[in-house]
Amino acid sequence: MKFYTADYPDGIRAEHLSEAVSDTDLDLLKEIFFQFYEDPQNQLPYDKENEWGYLWIYGGPYYTSEAVDDLFGSYLPEETLDRLISELESVCAVWSPTPDDHPDGSESFDEEPTSTDDAREFVRSAAQQVRARVEALRNHPPGIGHNHPPEETEQTEAPLTNADLDEVSAAAGALEYAAADAPADASTASRALSVLRAASAKIRGYADKFIVAAVTAAGARFGLGEGELWIALKTSIDDLVSATSKWMELLNLPF
Repeated sequence: MKFYTADYPDGIRAEHLSEAVSDTDLDLLKEIFFQFYEDPQNQLPYDKENEWGYLWIYGGPYYTSEAVDDLFGSYLPEETLDRLISELESVCAVWSPTPDDHPDGSESFDEEPTSTDDAREFVRSAAQQVRARVEALRNHPPGIGHNHPPEETEQTEAPLTNADLDEVSAAAGALEYAAADAPADASTASRALSVLRAASAKIRGYADKFIVAAVTAAGARFGLGEGELWIALKTSIDDLVSATSKWMELLNLPF
């Protein structure tokens, strides 16, 4: 997983961030953060009836601690994270993802890997992304991004149960482990892909209903925050399925 900045045009790996950040200068981290999150007033349409006064068309809102943990939580010591959160909170209380956000700072999955090493890295990044999205859904607080949907959507159930989310997270974890430390195993990949594809199909049906309801309500009172989290999870799952399939293909393994 790499981040690209003015000082690191060729990218800096996430696990090397702690070595590049000084005790007093967090500019590198802030430069990366602003690639993925921004003040909602920059681009979001204003809606006085919606959460925090904006229509959250790109997902969110996210508290500073959530956004910082999403990007850097696995790579930086707690004291550095706390200082970064404090500095960012002096700028804005909640954040919107930027329109071209690639969650977790990972490379875009639009470009297919051409080597098995690249494919492993794509799988690891995509798996981490899926697990982060699952945790975001589990931790999504009531009332954030949810403002009493229109009557016709009040009974809409979540597309995945807690047990389903556990399976998705476990499948992503198995693929992350396989890509990081273990020999490639076609049977493990096949089982994980089956779980992920089933979850993606369930969310797709929910996403269709969500989009229709959001358009009908003009977004003013629909729970965009939670709906966007589900859609983001589906996108991340699809990225992981694609990355894993390409990895198996490069290894000439049946799956």
